[in-house]
Amino acid sequence: MHGKYNDGIGGINRNLGGLLDTIGYRRDYGVDFTVTATKSFSIYGHPLILTVGGRASQGAQLGYLGFGGSYKFTVEGSVVFGVTDWLFVAAEYRQKPDPYSRVSAGGKTLIGGEDDWWTVGAAFFLDKHTTLTVGYGHFGRLLNTKENTAWAVSLKYEF
Repeated sequence: MHGKYNDGIGGINRNLGGLLDTIGYRRDYGVDFTVTATKSFSIYGHPLILTVGGRASQGAQLGYLGFGGSYKFTVEGSVVFGVTDWLFVAAEYRQKPDPYSRVSAGGKTLIGGEDDWWTVGAAFFLDKHTTLTVGYGHFGRLLNTKENTAWAVSLKYEF
């Protein structure tokens, strides 16, 4: 269980003349409930880790656009596989609940439907202290009709 609070969405809604109220917005805070199960396997001596879960949420765009009035149930999961001792690959999928109606004006979509998100990545263990991680994420639409994606690179050194 985790709570979220968006301290700016109420002001945005007021500035829009209550537009978000008409499409399902109810408040600037919410609580999500998540249950996950994880199981690891050994495939020819290499680890395979599977995780599957369910989430109950009222959040629009993960809470960044406020919270609706009823819970929607979604699924999420991930898989991680150790290809070698120094290379792991991973993938993640997360369904998003889409609690709001659409808003269009002048033939353009201002608030569209939510897309599910997915990510893929690889972790390289360069030595016992250093890890390089590279990933690509598709996070779906956020208010607009453009598909939003991102690359990520992380270099971590532990003492």
